[in-house]
Amino acid sequence: MFNVLWREGVILGQDGGVNLDQPGEAIAVLQRAFDLTEEWARKDPNDASCRILVASAGRELGAVLRHRNPQRALAVYDVGLFRLGEIKNNVKARRDEARMLAGSSYALRRLNRIREAKDRIDSAFRLLRETKDYPADRINPDNEAAAALRALGDHLGETGQPQRAADVYQELLDKIVASKPDPRNDLRDATDLSRIYEALAGLHRRNGHPDRAEAMSALRFELWRNWDRKLPHNRFVHRQLEAASGTVS
Repeated sequence: MFNVLWREGVILGQDGGVNLDQPGEAIAVLQRAFDLTEEWARKDPNDASCRILVASAGRELGAVLRHRNPQRALAVYDVGLFRLGEIKNNVKARRDEARMLAGSSYALRRLNRIREAKDRIDSAFRLLRETKDYPADRINPDNEAAAALRALGDHLGETGQPQRAADVYQELLDKIVASKPDPRNDLRDATDLSRIYEALAGLHRRNGHPDRAEAMSALRFELWRNWDRKLPHNRFVHRQLEAASGTVS
């Protein structure tokens, strides 16, 4: 039951992922998955697997909620973090915890709890150092280190430090490229790289580098133009192409 609900929620409205752009419906489904696994966790204090599932559902639910209801999102993240904290000596739990800490920083910042947001990002990196996931020469687009770097870049960009933010995003891009993603054939890789191109374009403009911004925007546009040729009637691809075309001069 959990897997069905989780997949449905992700397909409906995963934040930053390939989705049907139905966040309201995604929230309802992911909340059911979250409530179901949290009930299991309360019944069995020794079940690590259900606690991992609480965090998995909470991560996706919190990411959608933080745009609409950051207070509720934070509550979801905190439950997930509490359940992960109950799992001792488990590398996967620590990695999931790092991802949850990074995600929760967005909700905290929307609530104007800036210091706490940065503290959670710092804690995420501390955990990733303990699990040997960061620093790293290569980073996969969808792993915990990528989530932490993105959270740090966004935090710096939203707190008046656009040059430092650009440096973080450039590090993220370089290390993802080193992992050899396949954005021309893997839609998830394309989506992850598109988000980075978009962020860097905006940061370069803020930093007074219009040529660099245009280069990032052009990469993003070409990426989605390629996918539009491959999947000409795909609504998700069409939305991305429309968004990217508005940034290219």
